[in-house]
Amino acid sequence: MSKRRTGVATAALLAVAVMWTVPATADDEPTETEQHCAVMLDRSIDDPQTNPVETESVDLGCFDTLTQAVSVGTNGAVAPVSGHIVKRVSFREAMRQLMTEEDPEKTFLIGIEWTLVNHDGGSRSYYFDRACNSNPIEVNIGATWNDKFESGKGFSGCGNNRKFEHVNQQGDVKICSPNCSSYHALNNNVSSLRWKE
Repeated sequence: MSKRRTGVATAALLAVAVMWTVPATADDEPTETEQHCAVMLDRSIDDPQTNPVETESVDLGCFDTLTQAVSVGTNGAVAPVSGHIVKRVSFREAMRQLMTEEDPEKTFLIGIEWTLVNHDGGSRSYYFDRACNSNPIEVNIGATWNDKFESGKGFSGCGNNRKFEHVNQQGDVKICSPNCSSYHALNNNVSSLRWKE
């Protein structure tokens, strides 16, 4: 089993353990309680040279706070503090450390999408086995979260992020460099994503 697949399996097991203590909604659907969900992106084609990198979503679960979702997505490298949300400065520092440490089992937070403008509401955070580079990372959002996002941020060197109206990176596009507080005409109309440095 490759190290990347071992990391995905470890993250999935951690998600199952956390889900016993943190309530999740059926089918990981966003609800009025503003769930925060974590998604590991797995390569559709197991070739690191594929350009762009096409991925499939592996849901890790939904949680009450963004910090809990990030903790699961990063294999515990960022952990909730006594069930409270980590202060923004602490969260930023933890993310900086995650992006600079060398570890083959590490996962990278590459983007967070929110259901409301100004990075508010429920969220879905995306993780991958490397930081962004010139080789784009792409994913279709899927039926559950399709047409739900209104704002987003890029992380781990993902400074050129695109939100597409249709699946397979088609239709109208909103470019975020790296963050957008609103997708304007594409609010609640995003079906696929692309991250790139």
